[in-house]
Amino acid sequence: MKAKLTVGTRGSKLALAQTNLIIYKLKELYPSLEIDIKIIKTTGDKILDRQLSKIGGKGLFIKEIEEALEAGEVDFAVHSLKDVPHTLQDNFKIAAITKREDPRDVLICKGQYNINTLPADSKVGTGSIRRSLQIKQIRKDLNILPIRGNIHTRINKMQHDYDAIILAAAGLKRAGWNGGNDCKFLKEVFEENVNSDFNISYFDLENFIPAVGQGALAIETRKEDFETINYIKQLNHESDALGLLAERAFLKEINGGCEIPVGAYCFISENKLTIDGFIGDEKEEFLFREKLTGNINDYESLGKDLAKIVLAKMNKSKGLN
Repeated sequence: MKAKLTVGTRGSKLALAQTNLIIYKLKELYPSLEIDIKIIKTTGDKILDRQLSKIGGKGLFIKEIEEALEAGEVDFAVHSLKDVPHTLQDNFKIAAITKREDPRDVLICKGQYNINTLPADSKVGTGSIRRSLQIKQIRKDLNILPIRGNIHTRINKMQHDYDAIILAAAGLKRAGWNGGNDCKFLKEVFEENVNSDFNISYFDLENFIPAVGQGALAIETRKEDFETINYIKQLNHESDALGLLAERAFLKEINGGCEIPVGAYCFISENKLTIDGFIGDEKEEFLFREKLTGNINDYESLGKDLAKIVLAKMNKSKGLN
């Protein structure tokens, strides 16, 4: 077994927090293992003035990291699973999927507003067409505007440019949020003194479906690097991973990415897996949502079957059947 590994990661505070979490877990299992961090700036980090759907999708957040992995400059990479395309190149594999953190989205508002009480025409920032479409199902009178950047950048942009922003709960928690209406956390993030009050509220999963893989971390390795894989596979959370793989099967069947609104969420009860997912039509502001339940061992086919159902509903609405 290797005595030293190098991990590749983006350089944002959140990416480093996630990478250090994985390092901590590996060191708990292998105290003598040395792990170095190599920070890699990705195309997704460099282009901040356009929506992901317009520049190639979330794969832009891992492209340069995979190049370093292929060149042997790093042994593994830590990604937010929602940023990993549904299909990897043949020479890479996801060696582990961690236990899922809170999969929900949250709304951060100036003042004591929430999604129901925000005044009409309030400016709501999101870089996700999935979030944008679902917000429009709840409040058609809000002004949805694009926003890019990491968590800290987006929170700082809110101070001057938005009345509210939408972020993933998991990322906020890994960045230091305690999960409550923790305005102290927000004020520590701001780069200037603020006097505003803020309200943080969750979107419930019944009304607002997360991105595929949201809340989980994926650890990517070279497919044939068995020594590294032997370390990494110990961090795989089997039951959560099956549900997340069902979501990724749903995404793959739809052939989805950032270019179309799509979301899915799995939950497991006893030996049954339920997947709830949708595909949207951004132009018409419709979404087509269904839910399937089956045996957990059929996770992949459940994801694929649900995708076929929602695609058929969308095609029928467009008169394509």
